[in-house]
Amino acid sequence: MLVMRSNESLQHLELLLRHREMEAKIISATACVKECSKLLEQVEEGCCSPQTLNRLQMHKERITGDFSTLRFQALRAKASAMGAEASGMLKAWHAAWVQSQEVKQRLEEMQKKFKVVDKNQAQPTTAANPLGKHGKMEREGKKNELGEKILEELLSTEREYVKALGYVREHYFPELERADVPQDLRGQRGSIFGNLEKLHDFHRHYFLDELESCVKEPFRVGRCFLHHRESFALYALYSKNKPQSDRLLTIHGKTFFKQKQLKLGDKMDLWSYLLKPVQRISKYSLLLQDMMRECGLEQTREVAEIKAALEVIHFQLRHGNNLLAMDAICQCDVSRDSIDVLA
Repeated sequence: MLVMRSNESLQHLELLLRHREMEAKIISATACVKECSKLLEQVEEGCCSPQTLNRLQMHKERITGDFSTLRFQALRAKASAMGAEASGMLKAWHAAWVQSQEVKQRLEEMQKKFKVVDKNQAQPTTAANPLGKHGKMEREGKKNELGEKILEELLSTEREYVKALGYVREHYFPELERADVPQDLRGQRGSIFGNLEKLHDFHRHYFLDELESCVKEPFRVGRCFLHHRESFALYALYSKNKPQSDRLLTIHGKTFFKQKQLKLGDKMDLWSYLLKPVQRISKYSLLLQDMMRECGLEQTREVAEIKAALEVIHFQLRHGNNLLAMDAICQCDVSRDSIDVLA
């Protein structure tokens, strides 16, 4: 009897230690993401000292390692083995992971721009008059050309995004109607796919068409986001459901859904497809920031619209993260320090 109690105590202690280990990793990783975000804000405001840039590079390397897809999948597998007690921690990790992807993309875009600046500065200057009429027209022409390229990227990636969502609906939705669906997947379409169907309908029927109407006026793109600001609330709800989807895919992604992936001959698994909406809304933020930087001084209306569109996107990113964090805090016994870090 004493031996059994001793074994139970050891098992409980081991589970507690694993739980605390996961909690410590979340606190550390989230703190890294928050510090990196603050440094990026400093650079965007003009403070780009070598020390700041070096620290950003160190943070990028850590974020790339800590929040890699392989690391996240390993963590999901470990959490699944630990049972229900780890589900709250997994949600907290997912919230931090979403933030890390946005920061990582911002950081990569910033580094690209610094490379472009260095290249331009290395080119020899000419005796042209920068304040002349010809110089002004040339600069405006370059800005319009860059604006068109940014819109072209936005449109091409939007078409790919719509295609990917449609691919999931066409090939993976019907899988849950099969007679041999595992018992705990029956009736779980909403838990696995969230509101992906509504996202697909919104982008396919409305948003893509509106973006395409901006081809001749790329700096008018902010207006498209403002016309559909309510529809972007779909993303916060999708992010909130994502940990529940991840939990089900951890259990069945390598068995039931893997069969369909192999049948399709697809290199990407279902989890990668379901990650696309999370990645997409962060991409909107980066492209809108790029577009705003290329606006001319006289384009005050366009700048105001793009700024407002950015606020719509950032609000939904924050709202989605807050919903995830609240779920994690409500379902998991974490310390006060953990709550402060996640706030």
